[in-house]
Amino acid sequence: MKFILKLLLFLCLVLVGIYATMPWWLPYVLERQLPPGWQLESMEAGYPVVSGIDIHSLRLRGTLAALELGFGAIDLRIEYRSREVVVDSISLRV
Repeated sequence: MKFILKLLLFLCLVLVGIYATMPWWLPYVLERQLPPGWQLESMEAGYPVVSGIDIHSLRLRGTLAALELGFGAIDLRIEYRSREVVVDSISLRV
């Protein structure tokens, strides 16, 4: 019985550690998901909650059909259930 409790405590600590460090490792995960030729310049994310996640700022740069594009967004809210993205401000540089 003590072994099971220790295992549950360890798993809880691991989950808390993953949650606490999410704003630092989430940009690296997102950068790996971008298509070839695109890169993540900066990203400031908040902590996720049950309903969604807030991203304070996001800047991407890449090429599309021989054009150099830059994309920036401020105050994004991604809702999990409705799959809705609410953006306060978007900028596009060509």
